[in-house]
Amino acid sequence: MKRFAVSVLGAATLFIGVVAEPASGATIKRALIYGDSLTLEARPTITSLFAPKASWQVTVKAIPGTALCEYASTLASDLATIQPYVVTMEPHGGTNSPNTGCWDQNIVRDSPEYYAAYRQDIRDVFSAVTA
Repeated sequence: MKRFAVSVLGAATLFIGVVAEPASGATIKRALIYGDSLTLEARPTITSLFAPKASWQVTVKAIPGTALCEYASTLASDLATIQPYVVTMEPHGGTNSPNTGCWDQNIVRDSPEYYAAYRQDIRDVFSAVTA
């Protein structure tokens, strides 16, 4: 399956929404949107924008304070079961959230190691989504 976009912005599954049934024979496109508290707050707007689009289904997963690497545990499963056409990620840009358990907590923020780890997380997500 071809997935067209990966968007990564630095900064419990709360909703799975399904829009109206598409016309007979229409191709269903699925959007998978991961994020932190900003995505959580935007969820009503996101789902309302997709609602009139009968050929789209949207899944929004938002956990406040979440780092990109924290979605690694569910990404493969979500890609297999949801089969999204587009994936967007808007995670917390840091590593010091109480949720983050996937980074070495001794990495100093804004250090070369910090940016190297974050770049690796982006590469890992991109590789999974575009495989």
